[in-house]
Amino acid sequence: MKVASAEVVVIGGGAIGCSAAYHLAAAGVHPVIVLERGALASGATSRAAALLTQVRAKTEQIALVQRTYAAIGEIQGELGDSLGFQRTGSLHIAGSSRAYVDLVHLQRSADCLKIPTLWLQPSSAQEMLPWLKARQICGVLFTPDDAIVDPYLLAHGYARAARARGVTIETRAEVTGLLCRGTTVEGVQTHGGDISARWVVDATGAWAGLLARGAGVRLPLAPVRSHYWITAPEPEYPRCMPYAVLPDAHAYIRPEGGSLIVGLRERESLSVDPRTIPADLTGVAFGDEGEGQQMLIEGRDRLRPFFPGLDNTRFVKFVTGLSTYAPDGQFVLGTVSGMQGYLVASGCCGAGIAASGGFGAAVAALATGQASPWELQPFSPDRFGAVDPFTEEFRARCAAARSAKSSG
Repeated sequence: MKVASAEVVVIGGGAIGCSAAYHLAAAGVHPVIVLERGALASGATSRAAALLTQVRAKTEQIALVQRTYAAIGEIQGELGDSLGFQRTGSLHIAGSSRAYVDLVHLQRSADCLKIPTLWLQPSSAQEMLPWLKARQICGVLFTPDDAIVDPYLLAHGYARAARARGVTIETRAEVTGLLCRGTTVEGVQTHGGDISARWVVDATGAWAGLLARGAGVRLPLAPVRSHYWITAPEPEYPRCMPYAVLPDAHAYIRPEGGSLIVGLRERESLSVDPRTIPADLTGVAFGDEGEGQQMLIEGRDRLRPFFPGLDNTRFVKFVTGLSTYAPDGQFVLGTVSGMQGYLVASGCCGAGIAASGGFGAAVAALATGQASPWELQPFSPDRFGAVDPFTEEFRARCAAARSAKSSG
């Protein structure tokens, strides 16, 4: 490795790390280097369902998602290529009075932020979604401007646009530790030599806690298994139809080239000790096909009222990966008190693709000493005080945050 110093070193070449590099370069920061020990987008990014849901119960996250939409438009314009962006729209479908009340709150948040939404009759929703045959629907909230994206193409789009602005991106470049002097992070150690930097950005996802521990920092997050199933193609499934969020079932269903992606959160999500995760996730499955089938069986009673054809649907693939969750379901993004030169961009809570543009813009603002475009306090890495993120008890709290998630 030839680079010996940089203004900013970004560790991690997923969507968030590449977004950080793009936004740093766009803000005039130079030199910036991204270090990825595998291939770009080879971890959680490539396994993401990539729903770009704008209206969220945690309203602090909405602005970060909106920045992703803007960044996609910018990058597609610059590169002249598609990033697999499809403005399908989304349907939040309530099957209970409690879920309906939540939809009312979502709609009010959308109105405040001028995000277009429409209330639909159940019959209209069923016309849009051939698989939806619900007997009892209390409310349907349609967000016509919501979209999905190809997560792999998005990450590479950020990377290509960053390279065009002078960012150096090194793959097969493993960071072995942080260079620290007292309470200041001054760079990184790699197998190819040390690299000094004014800022180091930890965008390593499931491994973020391990990297931070080397600097004496305990990040309030843990890797939690995420998963979805892909159905066999069916002629009745249009390639471009809205995706659905089903809060009563803790599920979502999105189109995928004539098939469906079905995401269903189990009642007790599985957390993983980051010390046991291999460096290369290629071919690694966090749960086999048999376990995936069992989870689908356990969750079908919640999903069947909306998708009665579920029992006769053929599923051809079970996809698993890791997301990083904090106990409150909020991102872990910002500086760490008492530690200079270190920025955390992790704890995506299953929304890393959707919020990647916002993560990158926030990193750029912090690294350049500018005011953040949005309030970052809800995402503070210090908000839980002293924690031990490697204990089973803390990891269980993080896993529970995923199980409780009912949005896209």
